[in-house]
Amino acid sequence: MSRFVKIQLAIFSIVTVIGLTVMSVVYLKIPTVLGWQRTDVALEMPDTGGLYENANVSYLGNVIGRVDAVTLKPGHVVADMHFDSRAQVPENVRAEVRSVSAIGEQYVDFVPQGEPKGKLASGTVLGSDRVDMPQDIGPVLDQATALMASIDDPKLKNVVAEAFDAFNGSERDLQQFLDSAQLLLEEADRNTDVTRKLIADAEPVLDSQLRSSDSIRAWTRNLADVTDQLRTNEPQLTSLMQRGPDSLGRVTKVLNDLQPTMPVLVANLVSVGEVGVVYNRSIEQVLVLYPALVSGLLTAIDGAKDSNQIKVDFNLQINDTPPCTTGFLPAADRRSPADLSVPSQINGLYCKIPQDSQIATRGARNLPCMEYPGRRAASPEECAANNYTPLGSNPPDTSEVGPPGNNPGGYNVRPSSTTGDREISTSAAVYDPATGEYVGTDGRTYRQQNLGTVDKLPADASMADVLTNGVA
Repeated sequence: MSRFVKIQLAIFSIVTVIGLTVMSVVYLKIPTVLGWQRTDVALEMPDTGGLYENANVSYLGNVIGRVDAVTLKPGHVVADMHFDSRAQVPENVRAEVRSVSAIGEQYVDFVPQGEPKGKLASGTVLGSDRVDMPQDIGPVLDQATALMASIDDPKLKNVVAEAFDAFNGSERDLQQFLDSAQLLLEEADRNTDVTRKLIADAEPVLDSQLRSSDSIRAWTRNLADVTDQLRTNEPQLTSLMQRGPDSLGRVTKVLNDLQPTMPVLVANLVSVGEVGVVYNRSIEQVLVLYPALVSGLLTAIDGAKDSNQIKVDFNLQINDTPPCTTGFLPAADRRSPADLSVPSQINGLYCKIPQDSQIATRGARNLPCMEYPGRRAASPEECAANNYTPLGSNPPDTSEVGPPGNNPGGYNVRPSSTTGDREISTSAAVYDPATGEYVGTDGRTYRQQNLGTVDKLPADASMADVLTNGVA
């Protein structure tokens, strides 16, 4: 054997040894099979999730090992696997069973949780709480099949046909929509952190929607009812749409015509509204009592034939109680009935006697103060000041009434049936001209035949004298 052949054989032997070594270490992974630089771990799973023997084991996207066996245990499944110890897999990892594609092969991916800590030791068993299983494609396909089967075939055809009619000829608009969606996705990709925060913050909102599912279903049913009503009243809605612009134009014209006076009206209504707010309780009482009062008055006009109706007797009463004159104009300042001129208004004329007096109890001095409960006064100013001061006690008219007697030409004569110096107050009574009798305030019957026979009254005669003696 020549020297050249020997050199060739030596080189070939060296290359063969190197090739076998590389193939044994890299491809056959004989050191790993023999337990050198190998870490064995196990996964406890509720089901296989499609994982099978010889499936890949990866960490951070790199294949570092394989699944040795998938064993069925009571109540769960155990997957035994090994990986290269040089991968430095931390102990705080989760195992996720993932799929290469929707129908592709499954593999195990180790995902660190937070900052990597320690090193995953050989013999570690990852419980089911540290294993994420994939969504089983079988139930998904079954649900999709059931969904398609639940859709009525004619309705599905109608949906497809209407979708075609809706999008037919709108290719440009759809392209613009897709381009805009692409821009939106790119913008969201540039703002990943903000988008993630938005998604995280949306979870409470979505949870509230889940809690309100019954209300949402009720709202949907009500919306369907409203839609049915709109469909039923389509002719009326069409008429409204046709006549709406004309009516709107008329309303606009009316508003333009009212524009000069509307601000003044609104300002006045504001003032009236403020008064209404203050006198709200009084207005409410009037609105409550007025219908019942009118109804009762109708029964009174009818004569109160039933026992549950209002019976009203109209009797003439004079000077009981006597009229209030305190707080009004004196007799010398009163206008003559023949004066037809328009006088200037005089404010503050009302009965100004003590509030606890029995005379004119419904006068202005006893009006309730709405802003100050418990107070009574004639004006808001007096209500606020709470300083009502009476001007007097309304002294009675002490002019004497001429009684029956033998002095028809005189006045201020006392009845013959009375004695003493007691002054007689003015009063009125029903007089019978035929008999000359009337009943006095003391309850006695008097007779005077000459009432109404006086030819002329003195200049200082009072109205009581006219009522008592009359004018011939």
